[in-house]
Amino acid sequence: TVSAALKYLGYSIEDVINNRNEDAVREAGELLRATNDRLLKYDSVTFGDDLVNGEVDVAHGWSGGFATSIDAADAYETHVYTIPAEGGVRWVDNMAIPHNADNICSAHAMINFLTDAENGATLTNWTYYGSPNAASTPYILDEILEDPGIYPPPEVDARLELIPHAGDMALLIQDMHSQAKS
Repeated sequence: TVSAALKYLGYSIEDVINNRNEDAVREAGELLRATNDRLLKYDSVTFGDDLVNGEVDVAHGWSGGFATSIDAADAYETHVYTIPAEGGVRWVDNMAIPHNADNICSAHAMINFLTDAENGATLTNWTYYGSPNAASTPYILDEILEDPGIYPPPEVDARLELIPHAGDMALLIQDMHSQAKS
């Protein structure tokens, strides 16, 4: 949410974090707090369902969450996921094996299973989240590959940013988010 506010204000998330621009993070926090009287809630679970069920008119959330809700409600004619003109955040799930894991071989097997091209495509076809695995592309449903909310065109993709590791800036970002929610 703080990242969305930073993009709205014209900042590069990467530049803000890498240059430790605490003033920009505080400005984003102030913007979020100023909008609270116009928000129903902060939610990272039911945002898609709330939108298609008419509880809210607009929502901020992950593309796959919206796509799943839109598909379940067969609401393609009335609802669409869009990326703001200012851009947004690119997210990719990651997998890691803790150094003290009991079942390292099983963990490697699971990672290998999920990164297999056909298995990865099955996951994308089920969750509506784009796959970073190019080998999965031939197995992904055309309707998903052609959905610009899941696989944005190059001009939109260029406006998306990965969030770098925030280090100790994470505390300030979390504080701004918590203050906005209170």
